Amino acid sequence: MNILNNKFIQGALFLLLPLSLQANYQEGFYINTRPQGATIFLEGEIIGKSPFWFPHDMNGNYKLKAKKQGYETWVRSIDFRKGPIDSIHISLKEKKQVKAVLRSFIIPGWGQRYSQQDTKSKIFLLSEIVALAGLSLSQLNYRNKLDDFNQAKSDYDQMSLSYLEERAAWNHWQNNHAQLEDAYQTRNILLITSLAIYALNIFDSLFFYPEIRKEIEFIKFQPPLLSSNRIHIIQLSFKL
Repeated sequence: MNILNNKFIQGALFLLLPLSLQANYQEGFYINTRPQGATIFLEGEIIGKSPFWFPHDMNGNYKLKAKKQGYETWVRSIDFRKGPIDSIHISLKEKKQVKAVLRSFIIPGWGQRYSQQDTKSKIFLLSEIVALAGLSLSQLNYRNKLDDFNQAKSDYDQMSLSYLEERAAWNHWQNNHAQLEDAYQTRNILLITSLAIYALNIFDSLFFYPEIRKEIEFIKFQPPLLSSNRIHIIQLSFKL
């Protein structure tokens, strides 16, 4: 009778042990950021605001991104195949004015984009592109007019020996000189415009860097994790 009872106890424990393990296992992982309230993206899709529990297990390599106003975007590739992950803690870096200024030195509007002034960034970038495109065309036109002017001067030197042809050659040369002057002035105006936009873009980053605009975030309460281990070992002892 005792042996039967002991076998019954062993069988019951054998059936209950997997249930106990399953009861202690929770799918997913915890995500938190410092500061909190960052928007979390998984493969480009928003999955929540930190801190929160993501209730799904992952298997594979995925891109995780955290964004918060006034802070640099955090991006990492997480390989969930290396082992179970309980939690992911992300530390966000506050954006700095010096980084905005350096970006403005490289590309007009880049510093404004870094400081989250998207409209101003587009204005500076598009204005500089248009000005540089116009400058390139005006430089090409100036070179063509210079070639025409030199050719007209050469024609005048040859035709000046003839009284009948000298007058027409002179008028042609003067006309090309006037066109050359116009092309020269247009090129200089566009060059000054391009430099002015570039300088204004740097000036804006230096003296009009915006203060960090705080976000109002409503963060759901998250109960503290009772354990940092995904696999719980249950030890049972009994007498037979």
